Amino acid sequence: MSRIVLADTTRADTKPCIDCGQSYERGACSSHEWRMTRRCLRCADEHLRWRLVLACALDVDTDCWLWQRSTRNGYGQLSVRDETEYAHRLSYRLFVGPLNADEALHDCDVRRCIRPDHLFRGTQAENIADMIEKGRARHRTLKGEAHPNATLSDDEVAALRALWATGQYQQRALAARYGVAQSTVWRLVHGVTRAQGAA
Repeated sequence: MSRIVLADTTRADTKPCIDCGQSYERGACSSHEWRMTRRCLRCADEHLRWRLVLACALDVDTDCWLWQRSTRNGYGQLSVRDETEYAHRLSYRLFVGPLNADEALHDCDVRRCIRPDHLFRGTQAENIADMIEKGRARHRTLKGEAHPNATLSDDEVAALRALWATGQYQQRALAARYGVAQSTVWRLVHGVTRAQGAA
């Protein structure tokens, strides 16, 4: 009869860092993360800093550190501990400090730039205001029929609202008359889109 040997269920709560040799603690990471980590937090952050810098090229005209690897929406991205992160956010966190719920905004307006002194901390609302102020908003500031997605002219919207105000037309009838969806008519007559003053 063969003897069954049970595996040792105790887990190591410390192990040496492959860079500095110092022992570091497991912390709150899962078993998989613990098996995969090889560096203490200090050395892991230093390793990430080098990964960022080595994945960039210096633009001599703007002094931007331009990301040369994978991008999404024009922004650099990389995988860190099985998570995909934007390179400029990671650069800010590693070289400047924590972001928490804030964004890392570009002073230079170059999406691929990850240079820490070209980044500043701000909210999404501040990012949008900065984009509009610098004239980088494509069509978000265009209103009414000037907006490229508008299907009705300002005169047609005014006429549609006038017909609705008479109480003689249902939204479906107006939608069929103007060739739009009933939900579009609802948003127009309730002022959700094309605000009454802006028509």
